[in-house]
Amino acid sequence: MKYGRNETLLKDFMFFLVLASMVIFIACFDYKAAGGVADNAGQAIRNLNVAGVSQKGPFVKGSPVSVQGINCRTMKLTGENFDGFVNSGKGDFDVRGITLSSPCALFGVTGYYLNEITGKPSSEMVTLHAITDLSGRKNVNINLFTQLEYERVMHLVTEKKLSFAEAKKLAEKDVLAAFGVEGEFALSEDLDVFGTGDGNAALLAVSVLVQVTFDSKNVVDVAERVSELSSMIAKNGKWNEEVKNDIANWASFAMLNGQIDSIRKKLEGLDYVGEVPAFENVVEKFVKVVSGKPVRSFFMDDRDAF
Repeated sequence: MKYGRNETLLKDFMFFLVLASMVIFIACFDYKAAGGVADNAGQAIRNLNVAGVSQKGPFVKGSPVSVQGINCRTMKLTGENFDGFVNSGKGDFDVRGITLSSPCALFGVTGYYLNEITGKPSSEMVTLHAITDLSGRKNVNINLFTQLEYERVMHLVTEKKLSFAEAKKLAEKDVLAAFGVEGEFALSEDLDVFGTGDGNAALLAVSVLVQVTFDSKNVVDVAERVSELSSMIAKNGKWNEEVKNDIANWASFAMLNGQIDSIRKKLEGLDYVGEVPAFENVVEKFVKVVSGKPVRSFFMDDRDAF
């Protein structure tokens, strides 16, 4: 009888262990499904090679590219760092052997880039970021959309307590809406200014919009302009109306004085570019959305302000 009692206790204990393990497993599964990642999730990314393109226009060969681990829940850097370089004038790069304790990562690139308006390397350097979940991913592009959504994602996760996945989705929607773009597109880190389709056309259009001015010979401080736009979008997903109207004015003028046509010709003349997406349509729509008027009417009505 004593042996039988011990056997019963052992069975009860084993049942308790199995039940506890199932509860823990279900809790972890539900948490991951909601887009969360545990602080001590272990080696979430191991020895991963990631390729991509870095583009304002394409960054010049030799521009440094960095990858930093970032906690998906707290948005704090983990101290894990990996480096690479832009391989050619196309802006392409690869970073090898990425090993992180969390699947989220912050990519960055700093350097000169092809100025779409002049068709030559920029006179000033700029830094762009991309924040992404590397789970099941081997390609990450760094561009203006990824930069403009970066601070918004940080704000939504740390201040609004959204999951990383939720924050990414909302931030991308906010950035597109700021430029009057509607539709469902690929993630920002999958877009390419020289790719086909509406999403890539929108990316190229925004790259042009942050650089247009009344005089194509004037050098725009793109880093300052992008920083200003990023900061405004970060808090509530919207722009200052004065800034939006200024850019719409510049864009209207650029379309009428031939700057936009010139940009297309310069880009089509690059030997590594196949098809330049229809970015002009996005630029024109942006002007119309801001003003409620076609490009020519908007420009003529506001010509005295120039």
